[in-house]
Amino acid sequence: MNVRIGLKFFAAVLLLLACLPGSAWAKEGHWVFRVYLDQREIGYHEFKVAGSEVARHVQIDAQFDVKILFINAYSYSHQNLEIWQDGCLTSIDAVTDDNGNEFLVSGSRLDAGFELKTTEGAGSLETDCLRSFAYWDPLILQSRRLLNSQTGQVVDVDIQSRGLQSLQVGDSSFEAEKYEISMEDGSISVWYGASDGRWLALEAPARGGRTIRYEPVILPNSPREEADRLAMDYRAP
Repeated sequence: MNVRIGLKFFAAVLLLLACLPGSAWAKEGHWVFRVYLDQREIGYHEFKVAGSEVARHVQIDAQFDVKILFINAYSYSHQNLEIWQDGCLTSIDAVTDDNGNEFLVSGSRLDAGFELKTTEGAGSLETDCLRSFAYWDPLILQSRRLLNSQTGQVVDVDIQSRGLQSLQVGDSSFEAEKYEISMEDGSISVWYGASDGRWLALEAPARGGRTIRYEPVILPNSPREEADRLAMDYRAP
């Protein structure tokens, strides 16, 4: 049985207006998410954001494995290093293994736009500010186009607020605002803390009517008791 997850719009796999509370969460922080396919845990996705406005370094690491009857039916890994300045991407260097298919994406910002090299070739994008699917940064919610860091494609997006919700993660309850990122291939739902703007969770449809869910085990600047609850049974990869 062949299982294939629709992940090409995950750029680590790979997102509140700048004036909203919590834009400071884009400054630096450490996120680790357990990744579930429906109710089955299949891997992790980690984001490390450090630096300053001059040069913000973002390290992204993802690993998913789907097993059926102890056989590894699908695997996905993604490693990515991005550098940002003033809310815009200045360089990217990403490698993805999508079940044996390798994708390479690299590029840097130039005066006239963004020079990009992918597995399919090289080219230049005419843009003043290129952003990837950087869910850690609320500024992406202002975007109409986003770079897929797996394929190197620039995707048209429509981003809308879906209102406040109570988000339950383990034993912790958060008041969160839900946003939906819609695109030609589907939609991604993301949740941010209503009071502080922290990125809290993600959900997206997978093939076969399934759902991919991100549940946090490490969030930036969590109170100690909250961090202990979230990471209680977490084992770092």
